[in-house]
Amino acid sequence: MRLVNRRPLATVLILSIVVLFLASACAGAVGPAGTLGEKGAAGAAGPAGAVGPAGAVGPAGARGAAGAAGVAGQTGPTVPINLIVCPTVATGAATCSQPAVIVAAANEPKITVYASGLPVGDLVTVELVVDDKTTYIMAIITAGSDTAVRKSGTYLAKFQSPAGLTPNIPAGLYTVRLTAGPSGVAVSSSVLMVLTK
Repeated sequence: MRLVNRRPLATVLILSIVVLFLASACAGAVGPAGTLGEKGAAGAAGPAGAVGPAGAVGPAGARGAAGAAGVAGQTGPTVPINLIVCPTVATGAATCSQPAVIVAAANEPKITVYASGLPVGDLVTVELVVDDKTTYIMAIITAGSDTAVRKSGTYLAKFQSPAGLTPNIPAGLYTVRLTAGPSGVAVSSSVLMVLTK
């Protein structure tokens, strides 16, 4: 059996203890912290989150101030609107009972129209309504006739049947309709066409 030399082993052990002692004895105080390094680059954005639930409806806002008043419209027609139709006689006088009685003959009816309560300045159209399908626009006789509604709201004009009206309008009760424009106001009266005896 071979014997191990214990002398070198003891030397190694003593040297190790001395080195550990020296190492611990040489350790100094902790030095100051180093400077902060530069900020790293931002990472990639993560996926979008789910949409959250809708919030509760807030209270109603205060009512706004009232707007400015609009421009006043034109004065409307006087009520009621009156229309009188009379046969036009050779003398130009036009006194008649109502409804106007006119002899059914060539170039008839010849009528004088009196109206009141119409919008001032309106132009007037007069029609003879025969039935639901036939209406004649009467021709105005300019001599002595108004071209528009007077400042008093009145209107006076003479009319005759339209040129070339054939055959004669037969006897019967018809409507004379007056329309004022641009207001669109309309009024009507009756006229009786009769046969001579």
